[in-house]
Amino acid sequence: MKGIIFSEEMIRAIQDGSKSMTRRIVNPQPPKGSILNTVYLCGTFEFKLLLQLDPLHDHAIYTHLKPKYQLGDVLYVKEKFDYLPIPDFDNPILYYAADDNPMLEGIKVKWSSPIYMPKKAARIFLRVTETKIEKIQDITIDDVIHEGIEFIYLPGSPSYRYNEDYLSACEEETIELYIKLWDKLNGKKQGCSWKENPWITAISFKQISREEAFTGFIPDKINNFEIF
Repeated sequence: MKGIIFSEEMIRAIQDGSKSMTRRIVNPQPPKGSILNTVYLCGTFEFKLLLQLDPLHDHAIYTHLKPKYQLGDVLYVKEKFDYLPIPDFDNPILYYAADDNPMLEGIKVKWSSPIYMPKKAARIFLRVTETKIEKIQDITIDDVIHEGIEFIYLPGSPSYRYNEDYLSACEEETIELYIKLWDKLNGKKQGCSWKENPWITAISFKQISREEAFTGFIPDKINNFEIF
Protein backbone atom coordinates (compact mmCIF):
# COMPACT_ATOMS: atom_id res chain seq x y z
CA MET A 1 0.00 0.00 0.00
CA LYS A 2 1.39 3.40 -1.02
CA GLY A 3 0.89 6.75 0.65
CA ILE A 4 -0.20 9.92 -1.16
CA ILE A 5 -0.20 13.42 0.34
CA PHE A 6 -3.10 15.86 0.04
CA SER A 7 -3.61 19.36 1.44
CA GLU A 8 -6.43 20.09 3.87
CA GLU A 9 -8.52 21.71 1.12
CA MET A 10 -8.19 18.66 -1.10
CA ILE A 11 -8.91 16.32 1.83
CA ARG A 12 -12.27 18.02 2.31
CA ALA A 13 -12.99 17.77 -1.43
CA ILE A 14 -12.30 14.02 -1.35
CA GLN A 15 -14.54 13.60 1.67
CA ASP A 16 -17.49 15.42 0.10
CA GLY A 17 -17.09 13.44 -3.13
CA SER A 18 -16.20 16.37 -5.40
CA LYS A 19 -12.60 15.25 -6.00
CA SER A 20 -11.76 11.98 -7.75
CA MET A 21 -8.60 12.95 -9.64
CA THR A 22 -5.19 14.39 -8.87
CA ARG A 23 -2.17 15.44 -10.91
CA ARG A 24 1.40 14.83 -9.80
CA ILE A 25 4.54 16.19 -11.48
CA VAL A 26 6.74 13.65 -13.27
CA ASN A 27 10.14 13.73 -11.63
CA PRO A 28 12.57 14.00 -13.25
CA GLN A 29 11.01 15.73 -16.22
CA PRO A 30 11.60 14.17 -19.66
CA PRO A 31 13.93 16.12 -21.98
CA LYS A 32 12.40 19.04 -23.81
CA GLY A 33 10.87 18.04 -27.12
CA SER A 34 9.53 14.72 -25.81
CA ILE A 35 6.30 13.57 -27.40
CA LEU A 36 3.92 10.96 -26.02
CA ASN A 37 4.19 8.20 -28.59
CA THR A 38 2.81 4.94 -27.22
CA VAL A 39 1.02 3.67 -24.16
CA TYR A 40 1.46 -0.04 -23.65
CA LEU A 41 1.16 -2.80 -21.09
CA CYS A 42 4.20 -4.75 -19.97
CA GLY A 43 3.49 -6.36 -16.61
CA THR A 44 2.37 -2.99 -15.31
CA PHE A 45 1.42 0.10 -17.25
CA GLU A 46 4.30 2.04 -18.75
CA PHE A 47 4.26 5.04 -21.02
CA LYS A 48 6.73 5.54 -23.86
CA LEU A 49 7.90 9.08 -24.64
CA LEU A 50 9.46 9.70 -28.02
CA LEU A 51 12.29 12.21 -28.11
CA GLN A 52 13.22 13.41 -31.61
CA LEU A 53 16.85 14.43 -31.17
CA ASP A 54 17.68 15.48 -34.72
CA PRO A 55 15.03 16.19 -37.38
CA LEU A 56 17.69 15.79 -40.09
CA HIS A 57 18.31 12.15 -39.22
CA ASP A 58 15.91 9.26 -39.14
CA HIS A 59 16.42 8.15 -35.56
CA ALA A 60 15.06 8.91 -32.12
CA ILE A 61 15.54 7.95 -28.49
CA TYR A 62 12.71 6.43 -26.48
CA THR A 63 12.29 7.28 -22.82
CA HIS A 64 10.13 4.94 -20.75
CA LEU A 65 8.14 6.31 -17.86
CA LYS A 66 6.36 4.17 -15.31
CA PRO A 67 3.86 6.04 -13.12
CA LYS A 68 4.39 5.62 -9.39
CA TYR A 69 0.68 4.90 -8.92
CA GLN A 70 -0.73 2.09 -11.06
CA LEU A 71 -4.23 0.91 -11.95
CA GLY A 72 -5.69 -1.01 -9.01
CA ASP A 73 -3.23 0.31 -6.43
CA VAL A 74 -4.64 1.01 -2.97
CA LEU A 75 -3.44 4.29 -1.49
CA TYR A 76 -3.68 5.67 2.00
CA VAL A 77 -4.06 9.43 2.23
CA LYS A 78 -1.36 11.19 4.21
CA GLU A 79 -2.49 14.42 5.88
CA LYS A 80 -1.54 16.73 8.75
CA PHE A 81 -2.42 15.04 12.03
CA ASP A 82 -1.77 14.94 15.75
CA TYR A 83 -2.67 12.55 18.53
CA LEU A 84 -3.28 12.99 22.21
CA PRO A 85 -2.15 10.21 24.55
CA ILE A 86 -4.65 9.58 27.35
CA PRO A 87 -3.46 8.34 30.76
CA ASP A 88 -4.71 4.88 31.68
CA PHE A 89 -5.92 4.24 28.11
CA ASP A 90 -4.14 2.19 25.48
CA ASN A 91 -5.49 4.11 22.49
CA PRO A 92 -4.46 7.71 21.79
CA ILE A 93 -6.94 10.06 20.11
CA LEU A 94 -6.21 11.17 16.55
CA TYR A 95 -7.02 14.62 15.21
CA TYR A 96 -6.73 15.90 11.64
CA ALA A 97 -5.96 19.43 10.48
CA ALA A 98 -8.56 19.23 7.69
CA ASP A 99 -11.38 18.90 10.22
CA ASP A 100 -13.23 21.73 11.92
CA ASN A 101 -13.06 20.09 15.32
CA PRO A 102 -14.70 22.05 18.18
CA MET A 103 -12.76 19.92 20.68
CA LEU A 104 -9.60 21.76 19.62
CA GLU A 105 -10.88 25.29 20.22
CA GLY A 106 -8.41 27.21 22.34
CA ILE A 107 -5.82 24.45 22.08
CA LYS A 108 -2.52 25.06 20.31
CA VAL A 109 -2.02 21.96 18.22
CA LYS A 110 1.40 21.07 16.86
CA TRP A 111 0.43 19.31 13.66
CA SER A 112 2.69 16.55 12.38
CA SER A 113 3.68 16.74 8.72
CA PRO A 114 1.73 14.35 6.46
CA ILE A 115 5.11 12.96 5.38
CA TYR A 116 5.27 11.16 8.73
CA MET A 117 1.72 9.74 8.78
CA PRO A 118 1.82 5.93 9.09
CA LYS A 119 -0.81 3.68 7.50
CA LYS A 120 -2.32 2.90 10.88
CA ALA A 121 -3.14 6.59 11.41
CA ALA A 122 -4.82 7.04 8.02
CA ARG A 123 -8.58 7.41 7.74
CA ILE A 124 -9.02 7.87 3.96
CA PHE A 125 -8.22 5.14 1.45
CA LEU A 126 -8.33 5.28 -2.34
CA ARG A 127 -8.19 2.81 -5.20
CA VAL A 128 -6.57 3.96 -8.46
CA THR A 129 -8.97 3.55 -11.40
CA GLU A 130 -6.85 5.13 -14.15
CA THR A 131 -3.45 6.72 -14.75
CA LYS A 132 -2.19 8.68 -17.72
CA ILE A 133 0.82 10.83 -18.52
CA GLU A 134 0.31 14.15 -20.27
CA LYS A 135 1.22 17.84 -20.11
CA ILE A 136 -0.56 19.88 -17.45
CA GLN A 137 -2.09 22.12 -20.14
CA ASP A 138 -3.78 19.07 -21.69
CA ILE A 139 -6.32 19.08 -18.85
CA THR A 140 -9.96 19.11 -19.98
CA ILE A 141 -12.93 20.82 -18.36
CA ASP A 142 -14.21 17.40 -17.21
CA ASP A 143 -10.85 16.72 -15.56
CA VAL A 144 -10.96 20.10 -13.84
CA ILE A 145 -14.35 19.19 -12.34
CA HIS A 146 -13.00 15.80 -11.21
CA GLU A 147 -10.10 17.68 -9.60
CA GLY A 148 -12.66 19.20 -7.24
CA ILE A 149 -13.19 22.58 -8.92
CA GLU A 150 -16.81 23.68 -9.05
CA PHE A 151 -18.04 24.73 -12.49
CA ILE A 152 -18.42 28.52 -12.63
CA TYR A 153 -21.59 29.89 -14.20
CA LEU A 154 -21.05 33.50 -15.16
CA PRO A 155 -23.81 36.07 -14.54
CA GLY A 156 -26.59 35.96 -17.12
CA SER A 157 -30.02 34.67 -17.91
CA PRO A 158 -30.65 30.96 -17.21
CA SER A 159 -31.32 30.59 -20.93
CA TYR A 160 -27.64 31.39 -21.56
CA ARG A 161 -26.73 27.93 -20.27
CA TYR A 162 -27.71 26.58 -23.68
CA ASN A 163 -25.51 29.09 -25.52
CA GLU A 164 -22.18 27.67 -26.72
CA ASP A 165 -20.29 30.97 -26.42
CA TYR A 166 -21.58 31.46 -22.87
CA LEU A 167 -20.65 27.91 -21.84
CA SER A 168 -17.21 28.28 -23.42
CA ALA A 169 -16.63 31.45 -21.38
CA CYS A 170 -17.74 29.58 -18.23
CA GLU A 171 -15.33 26.75 -18.99
CA GLU A 172 -12.45 29.19 -19.46
CA GLU A 173 -13.26 30.82 -16.12
CA THR A 174 -13.41 27.43 -14.39
CA ILE A 175 -10.09 26.28 -15.88
CA GLU A 176 -8.54 29.61 -14.89
CA LEU A 177 -9.50 28.83 -11.29
CA TYR A 178 -7.67 25.52 -11.56
CA ILE A 179 -4.63 27.25 -13.07
CA LYS A 180 -4.45 29.54 -10.06
CA LEU A 181 -4.65 26.54 -7.72
CA TRP A 182 -1.95 24.69 -9.68
CA ASP A 183 0.43 27.65 -9.57
CA LYS A 184 -0.30 28.20 -5.88
CA LEU A 185 0.83 24.63 -5.16
CA ASN A 186 3.53 24.16 -7.82
CA GLY A 187 4.36 27.52 -9.41
CA LYS A 188 7.48 28.11 -7.31
CA LYS A 189 9.01 24.76 -8.23
CA GLN A 190 11.49 25.03 -11.06
CA GLY A 191 9.92 24.11 -14.39
CA CYS A 192 6.56 23.25 -12.83
CA SER A 193 4.37 26.31 -13.35
CA TRP A 194 1.35 26.22 -15.64
CA LYS A 195 3.17 28.41 -18.17
CA GLU A 196 6.13 26.01 -18.25
CA ASN A 197 3.69 23.14 -18.95
CA PRO A 198 5.43 20.21 -17.19
CA TRP A 199 4.70 16.53 -17.77
CA ILE A 200 2.39 15.14 -15.09
CA THR A 201 0.73 11.90 -14.09
CA ALA A 202 -3.06 12.22 -13.93
CA ILE A 203 -4.45 9.78 -11.37
CA SER A 204 -8.16 8.93 -11.15
CA PHE A 205 -9.39 7.22 -7.99
CA LYS A 206 -12.38 6.20 -5.94
CA GLN A 207 -12.67 6.24 -2.17
CA ILE A 208 -12.89 2.84 -0.47
CA SER A 209 -13.43 1.69 3.08
CA ARG A 210 -10.66 0.86 5.50
CA GLU A 211 -11.82 -2.76 5.50
CA GLU A 212 -11.57 -2.99 1.70
CA ALA A 213 -8.17 -1.31 1.74
CA PHE A 214 -6.74 -3.86 4.13
CA THR A 215 -8.26 -6.93 2.51
CA GLY A 216 -5.50 -9.47 2.20
CA PHE A 217 -3.13 -7.24 4.14
CA ILE A 218 -2.50 -7.60 7.88
CA PRO A 219 -0.95 -4.40 9.25
CA ASP A 220 0.72 -4.14 12.61
CA LYS A 221 -1.98 -3.24 15.14
CA ILE A 222 -4.09 -1.20 12.72
CA ASN A 223 -6.67 -0.49 15.40
CA ASN A 224 -4.44 1.08 18.05
CA PHE A 225 -5.88 4.57 17.48
CA GLU A 226 -9.22 6.11 18.30
CA ILE A 227 -10.22 8.50 15.50
CA PHE A 228 -12.25 11.67 16.20
